[in-house]
Amino acid sequence: MIGREELRKWLSILSVVEISSGKSEEYAKNIIIRAKFCEEIASICNEDASSAFMVGLFSNLHLMIEKDVEYLVENLPVNMKIKKALLGEDNIFRNILELSLAYEMVDNENITRKCNKLKVDKGSLWNSYCKAIEWSKNIGN
Repeated sequence: MIGREELRKWLSILSVVEISSGKSEEYAKNIIIRAKFCEEIASICNEDASSAFMVGLFSNLHLMIEKDVEYLVENLPVNMKIKKALLGEDNIFRNILELSLAYEMVDNENITRKCNKLKVDKGSLWNSYCKAIEWSKNIGN
């Protein structure tokens, strides 16, 4: 039986895939990889992995629906920590998202800075990113 958080995760993924249907498939896949990578980082940090997943998943959704981020956040049924992270407020989930974005951009300076702030071993990120990519390959299969 699927748990409540897993169900919520899958429904959110389906929503993103549906919204991105007019955009490139690669765009949606990158967002899903980011979400899973944020979840992996949160697990390393002993933080709420489900919330980190949602932050990663919704981090670019405002661009897909062509609305500003404030509009998106106002209408999302998620907790305040997620909303604040999406609005750019400094909290654990924002830091996890920023580490994920730095990793995507191969921004070594910011990767190092965020790893230090989150107390994450920089060497563990490669394995986590690979897990996220592998996991994303199973979406839609």
